[in-house]
Amino acid sequence: MPGQDGAQTRRGYLFHDVADIYDQARPKYPEQLFTDLVHWIPITASSRILEIGCGTGIATQSLAAWGCPVAALDPGEEMVAVARRRLQHAHHVEFHVSTFEEYCSRAEGQFTAVIAATSYHWLDPDMRERAVWNLLHPSGAIAIFRHWGRVGGDVEFYTGVQEIYRSLAPELLEEAIRAAAGDPSAVSFGHVVPLTDEAIAAHTDRLEHAELWKEMEYVTYPWEQVYTGEEYVNLLSTYSDHLLLAPDVRERLFAAIRTFIDTSRSGHVRKAYATALRRARKRFPTG
Repeated sequence: MPGQDGAQTRRGYLFHDVADIYDQARPKYPEQLFTDLVHWIPITASSRILEIGCGTGIATQSLAAWGCPVAALDPGEEMVAVARRRLQHAHHVEFHVSTFEEYCSRAEGQFTAVIAATSYHWLDPDMRERAVWNLLHPSGAIAIFRHWGRVGGDVEFYTGVQEIYRSLAPELLEEAIRAAAGDPSAVSFGHVVPLTDEAIAAHTDRLEHAELWKEMEYVTYPWEQVYTGEEYVNLLSTYSDHLLLAPDVRERLFAAIRTFIDTSRSGHVRKAYATALRRARKRFPTG
C-alpha cells in the first residue's frame, strides 16, 4: 500500500511467531496465475527467479514447479525453516534468511523475474522499485500479487461479524470501512469489510516509476474458499492487524467469531477472494 513507513515495515516481523499456523491457514495462490506468468515472462530452464518475502514457501512451491533456479528470501528464520521443510526435495531452490535490502547489497548476477507474493508492501518504498529494476536483466520482469477479501461469498456472515468487531475491536472495523471506501492509508485486507473490485485495484501495490517499466498490466483472479469456524479464526490469527490487538481482546474476538460461525452460519463460512497481480517488464534503457 502507499505511504509505508518504518512502523509499517516492522509489522512484517509479527508473522515469525506464528509460522506454523501461517503455513496451515493462509490460502494458496491460484495456479492459473503461475501458468499465465510462465508464458508471459516467459520461463525457460535457464531462467533465474528471485522471490522476495517467501514466508513459509506457499508461493515458492509453485515457483519451484517451473524447474529453474529460484532464490527465495525472507527475514524470518522461523518462516524460512517451514519453507525449507516444505521444499526439502527442491534442490534448485535456495533459501536466504535476509531482508530484501540486505540481499540487494550482496546479490550477484541478474534475474529473469522478481516475484513478490503478499510481500511488496513490506519493502522500503523509497528504494524497492529501483532496487528490483537493478536486479533484473535487461528483458526481465516483475510480478507483484496478493489476496484480497472481495465482495461476494457469505454476505450475511459479514453483516453479523461486523457487529462483533463493533463491540470488541471497533478500531479494526473503522479501518476496514475506510479501506472499503478506497482510503489508501487504511490497512485492511477485506476480511472485516469485503472490498469491491475498484477498492482492490486502489489498494494493490503499484509501480510508481513508469520510466522504469513497460507493458505494465493489472490482472485479477477471483475465487472462493469455505472455512469452518476454527479454520477462519486461524486465518485471522495470521493477519498483522489482528496480531497487534491486545491478547485478551484478540482472544475474546476470536471466540465470538468462532461461536458465531458454529451457531449462526451452520459451522461454515464461504469467503470470496480476488488475487490481484501487477506485472511489468523492465524498460532498458530507461526513458
